[in-house]
Amino acid sequence: MLKSGDTNAKEGRSAGRPFARPLHRLSKHRKPTKVRLGAYELTKSGDRGFDWRDPYHIAVGLSWPRFLLALALIEIVINCVFGTLYWLQPGSIANARPGSFADAL
Repeated sequence: MLKSGDTNAKEGRSAGRPFARPLHRLSKHRKPTKVRLGAYELTKSGDRGFDWRDPYHIAVGLSWPRFLLALALIEIVINCVFGTLYWLQPGSIANARPGSFADAL
């Protein structure tokens, strides 16, 4: 339980979230982003330019060639992961040569 004299209480942190930071501290380090919408120009403040937690926004922001390249790379990575798992378990694929990674793919 936090008392009024505790360090966490002075910094505005709640008891349930000891590592939470107040919102005013988060927005200091972000630069405003300009967004064009036809003839209008809007300024977004408090926005990070790139965020891995929003894959939909990343995909929508890519050009078609980069989007298709990203899909191809994701497909290759997934196939390699499953190929490695099959390769590590001998006898998991019928008629595959023992120890052949190409057959596992």
